[in-house]
Order: sequence, then C-alpha cells, then structure tokens
Amino acid sequence: MEYGMNVYASNKIAMDRAVKDTRLEECKHWNYPYDLPKTSVIIVFHNEGLSVLMRTVHSVINRSPKHVLQEVLLVDDFSEKEDLKGKLDEEVKSFNGLVRLIRNEERGGLIRTRSRGAQEARGEVIVFLDAHCEVNKNWLPPLLAPIYRDRTTMTVPKSMELTTKPLNTVQFIVAVIITEEFSNGEC
Repeated sequence: MEYGMNVYASNKIAMDRAVKDTRLEECKHWNYPYDLPKTSVIIVFHNEGLSVLMRTVHSVINRSPKHVLQEVLLVDDFSEKEDLKGKLDEEVKSFNGLVRLIRNEERGGLIRTRSRGAQEARGEVIVFLDAHCEVNKNWLPPLLAPIYRDRTTMTVPKSMELTTKPLNTVQFIVAVIITEEFSNGEC
C-alpha cells in the first residue's frame, strides 16, 4: 500500500459515484439562503493517489451548489509521483477553469502550502479539504450559512462517525460554529 490506502480498489470506483445521504434527518429539511458567499475549496496534496484526489474533486463539484462554488484549487506540495504530473494536468483542463492547479517548487509542508492556496484563492470564503475525502449532498451550505449571517464567524465540520470499512466515508454530520465570542452552535 504505497499511498497508505488501497489505491488499486480506488482506481476501480467511479469518480462521480453516488453515496448515501448520511445527514441527520432534521438537516435534510433546513433551508439555507440562496446568495451564500462564493467559495474557493482548497485541496492540498503530496504524492496522493490520482484516483483518490480526483474523486475528491468530482465530489466537490457534483455536490456543491453551482452558484456558490467559485473554484477548486489544487495545491501540489512538490509531489514526485509521475501520474500527478501529466495525467493530473489533463484532468484539470477537463474542468474548463473551475479547477486550478498550483505547484510548489519545493516541499512546503501542510500549513505553508495551505497558506499559499489561500493567497491564490479567488472566492469570498475559503474551505480547506483533505485530498482523500468525498463530500456528501448539501455539504457546503451548512458551513457557509453562519458566515453569511456574520462575516466574523468561522465554521468547521464536526466528524461524528468514523468507520474502518474499506472505502466508506467519514461523515460530517454537523457544523460547529465559532464566532468572536467563541460561542458554539450546531447545524
């Protein structure tokens, strides 16, 4: 397992596969403002399996409101894997500008590379995602709605359920809301 996961199995799964809607029942009926802020989703990676990375990108694009998603910004922290060069460049081109790829010229580490992505981002709001995750239906509005109401707010997903079953997903059930007053709320 060169990548710390079974990339062979990942290569056999569709990029835009359907996943079960794992939201709490009450969250399926919430209404969010339509005019949420334009968002840049930043995905930092280093030597990630190409199919895993691209499944993350496809899930973000296919499961985010089109009018809210400004861009997906892939930031390569000096990967050495060959498929993350030419093949990835071709994949990025297929998204007609919605996905951008930035490459570090030397290894910067996670925080420095995220900072670089933030500097390059064009959206009003920045969301950081790991390179090996799939977002679920309506994942973005619960994170953006508190920011829409108060621009001094920061939201983070709260991971409620983890599984060790192969190729299942970590489920972000609620968003934790953090404001200047450090109060917490849940989606």
